[in-house]
Amino acid sequence: MSEDSEEKTEPPTKRKLEDARKKGQIAQSKDVVTVMLTVTIAAYLLFSASAISERLGGLFISMGRLSEHPFDEVIGEALEETLDVGTLVVAPVLVLIVLVVTITSAVANKGLLFAVDPLLPKFDKVNPAKGLQRLFSLKNLIEALKSTIKIAAICVIAWLVLRAWLADLLVAPGCGSDCMFEVARWIFLMMLGTISLLFLLFAFFDHMLQIWLFHREMRMSKTELKRQHKDQEGDPLIKSHRRSLARDLVSALPDEGIGQTTVVINDGLDLAIGLRYVPSEQAPPAIVTIAFGAGAERFIEQTAERGIQRVERPALARKLGEQGEIGQAVPRELFDEVAQAIAAVTALSNLGMSR
Repeated sequence: MSEDSEEKTEPPTKRKLEDARKKGQIAQSKDVVTVMLTVTIAAYLLFSASAISERLGGLFISMGRLSEHPFDEVIGEALEETLDVGTLVVAPVLVLIVLVVTITSAVANKGLLFAVDPLLPKFDKVNPAKGLQRLFSLKNLIEALKSTIKIAAICVIAWLVLRAWLADLLVAPGCGSDCMFEVARWIFLMMLGTISLLFLLFAFFDHMLQIWLFHREMRMSKTELKRQHKDQEGDPLIKSHRRSLARDLVSALPDEGIGQTTVVINDGLDLAIGLRYVPSEQAPPAIVTIAFGAGAERFIEQTAERGIQRVERPALARKLGEQGEIGQAVPRELFDEVAQAIAAVTALSNLGMSR
């Protein structure tokens, strides 16, 4: 069975979720941003209604006054006043939109996210088969169900509020426009408050639902999980071979390894690397011994008895132990660090010092 057709039953690993995030793939709830934006703007318009109506009323009066003059003479002033009022009314709304969308997205997505991958053209986006599959996907079916529930909830809330205020609506015309405006305002507040609270609750559950759907979409097959584990931890066969080699080196150190060693690099704990570097041989430094644990202690003792210089470089020793192989030149990317270690040993040797 190919990996593509293999059933994905395993939960996504942290690495897969991190890789998906780098590509812009995260659990996104549009309801959270939409609800927060709607509630914030509605609240702003509600509490700023008197100031906005006053500015608009002043603009209408000004336009009426300017209409008594020739058009060519007042067009500049009319545009300036319209622009001023429009800026005062619209600018706060635009600022609120940017702030609410940015803050809500950052909180919901656990930080700001920018990725180029979603913007790149992909064949799957225009593939009819994939499009039909997405149309009848579980996610789209849930979205359709959510929309139906929202419409039903709005209708029920509107009916309940109007029913509760029906008596006031019937008597309001008799007490003038002020009464009608006050009743209408309270009905609007009741509807807005109730719908906002309900939709905030919907948004919370939708956020949790989107996380579940995303993790479901990111599920992995057993083959994919094994491959990722191998990429992270290394091939089990190679790791087993290295452990076996380490045990062999602990139990017995090859005499020829000690005899070939010219420099010892250790980590100060339980790892010692024997290197051979002779400038006259015109060859790069090579690893002749890798010793662990008790074997490392014996190796250091025996090389010290032979007067072989040693330098302690914990990070370099670990890199050589992980990346290097006995009988091979040191890895190319470690040349500079090894050269510095050998230079330090040479300097100590020239001073007649032994570590």
